[in-house]
Amino acid sequence: MRTPTPVTKARIISTIKKYRLDLKENGIISLNKIVFDILDKFKRLFFSIEKFYLYKYNLVNRTDIPNIQPKVENISICAFFSRMPMEEFEALIETGYDFRKHPSISEYKNGESGIVIFCGLVGDKLAYQACAATYRTGVYRFVCSSEYDLKKVAYQGLNVTTHEFRRKGLYTWGQCEMLKFFRDHGFQEMVMLEAERLEDMRRIQDRIGAEVLYESYCLRVLFFFNYRWNKPSLS
Repeated sequence: MRTPTPVTKARIISTIKKYRLDLKENGIISLNKIVFDILDKFKRLFFSIEKFYLYKYNLVNRTDIPNIQPKVENISICAFFSRMPMEEFEALIETGYDFRKHPSISEYKNGESGIVIFCGLVGDKLAYQACAATYRTGVYRFVCSSEYDLKKVAYQGLNVTTHEFRRKGLYTWGQCEMLKFFRDHGFQEMVMLEAERLEDMRRIQDRIGAEVLYESYCLRVLFFFNYRWNKPSLS
């Protein structure tokens, strides 16, 4: 999911492009969903309290990461490195952008600070995209203490499955492929934030062996938001 962030012109534009993409892919049937989403966004802009769970997956000497087989034949995954901010990735991915075409991508080298972009492919067709940062950024600056900077941690960002391949297990498969990638590159942990309302996503984290570190609440009043409300409190 895309976590709450300040309202910016770039975010508004990316949201409009997302709606246009939904209409293009699903036709008029998606209009009802778009209207409800817009109304929900306006409601949450003025006042909302959202609950999230911060999950941690320990990667040190892990040999039990599940080998998930999605309901998609001949799917493969590739990974690229970029120094773009996670916020830029999230703004682009909601518009259907294919990150294989981004001019900034390169092969990841240990120790680099940026994001690793994962692309799930069926032949040359894009089925799934996700990213994880190699440094504490985005919402994780609010929900993770500075002690995390002393460890080699991956911070998971937004996951998006192409409409054609949804409900085929790609989210679970992508999670496990990311875990293997960062384990093989010497990372100690991967952390991910899941909203309480997204029960399916949280069940997947439980299934693959992630541990809940604590609950985090986002309080938004008008256009201001605060992520510093955590249980248990950050040290």
